[in-house]
Amino acid sequence: MTTLAEMPALVVLSRLVAPVLLADAHGEILFVNPAFAALIGRDPADLQTVSLNEICHTSEAGFTAGGYSAWRGMVSLAHAGGWPIHASMTSDWFADGRHPVRLATFADMDGHVWDTRLHRIC
Repeated sequence: MTTLAEMPALVVLSRLVAPVLLADAHGEILFVNPAFAALIGRDPADLQTVSLNEICHTSEAGFTAGGYSAWRGMVSLAHAGGWPIHASMTSDWFADGRHPVRLATFADMDGHVWDTRLHRIC
C-alpha cells in the first residue's frame, strides 16, 4: 500500500471533491481538478491554456492573480455557458525555492444559497 508520503500531490488534489486549482506567478493555470472543471463547465485540459484572470473575477481590493499573499474572499467564476458562478475562494502561495505556485480552493456559493433555501422550505 502506498503511504501518504509517497503519494504525488496532484493525485491527491485530483481526487478531492472540493474544486481546486494551481496557478503560476503570472496567473497561468497549471492544474485544475475535475471538481473545479465541472464547477465552471469546462474540460480540465482546456483550462491548461487559460489565465486565472480570464475565469476568476473579484471587486475586492487586495487580490491579484500574481499577488504574493494569502487571500480569501468572494469571486465570480466564468462558466462556459456564459453565466457567473459566485464562489468563496481561499488561496495561498507555495514555492519550491524557484517557482511560486498559488493553490486555490473554491466553495460554490450559488449552490450553498440554493441548498439553504431548500432546507427552509422543507
